[in-house]
Amino acid sequence: MMELRAFSAYRAPDLDLRFIRTAGGVEVDFVLGDMDLAIAVKSGRRVHDGDLRAFGVLRDEASVRRCAVVCQEDTRR
Repeated sequence: MMELRAFSAYRAPDLDLRFIRTAGGVEVDFVLGDMDLAIAVKSGRRVHDGDLRAFGVLRDEASVRRCAVVCQEDTRR
């Protein structure tokens, strides 16, 4: 969180950065701007389909434009 806040302060001081919980109770770690980008942070070495469920809900309920996962996997996908 501190790194995102520092980046935002330097590069885009007016960028809104927040945590979100949908009406259905689904949580996403960070949402930037006006639902421009949702970011989920996973500490594991592998991201599973269940880890991505929140993105589908968020796209349906809040019309988020893009989604990204920050994780420890070796390969990008």
